[in-house]
Amino acid sequence: MPGRAGACYYRWRMRQLIAIATVSLLLILGATILWGWPGAWALIALGPGVLLGTVVTHLIDAWLHGARPRLIFTTLAGSFGTVMALFAMMVMASATSPPERQVSRSRTTQLSPDQLWTIAAPIEMWERWEALVREARAEAQTGATPAVGARYVATMLISGREVPATLVVTAWEPRRHARWQVEWPAGSAFDAMALDLSIEPTSAGTTATFTLSYAVPSVTARAIERWALRPTLDASAAESIDTLVRLATERSGGG
Repeated sequence: MPGRAGACYYRWRMRQLIAIATVSLLLILGATILWGWPGAWALIALGPGVLLGTVVTHLIDAWLHGARPRLIFTTLAGSFGTVMALFAMMVMASATSPPERQVSRSRTTQLSPDQLWTIAAPIEMWERWEALVREARAEAQTGATPAVGARYVATMLISGREVPATLVVTAWEPRRHARWQVEWPAGSAFDAMALDLSIEPTSAGTTATFTLSYAVPSVTARAIERWALRPTLDASAAESIDTLVRLATERSGGG
């Protein structure tokens, strides 16, 4: 009996290891087909592979012996393993996406460049039309009129959370182009962010384009950005340009 029990245990352990390896390899294979190959995926897939592989081993063992599977074990381990597998796939997808990202939104209006610039340029208006800017005020050494190099203490609104930052003007061409670089405090997930507004006369009127660009170097932070922050960041670009045109239209008497 001891020898038979040992043999049964050995076969069970082998089935467990095979199931763990199979599940892990399937996760790696599926992610590789979808997104390519970063070397750390084997470690990312190991956690859910162990859990789901153990569940599969238990189910096979119960089927071979005509026994009922342990419901609580299979439910908890299977659920947790599935969540971990989904998280691993999300991280794998984020690892292969580039750290830099840019989103632009444009609106064409009958307003003149001067009418749009009247709303876009004043410091006190930034927080009204730029969806990510909660408030901004000039630093002590910065003059009243924005110019290249001017710095502004700001509060940014990122996914409903207020974050302190500094806005640095890196381009300022009245009635044509403005660009703000966002400097974040140490430890921020964003390595860089820029807010860019261009105003261009066209045959159909005036086209205003707002561009949000940023970089997220950390893979973990990219996973959060891709699956949680990106929709609100994309929406902020559209909201900014829409609000700018609406406020300019209201001031010109057209609203």
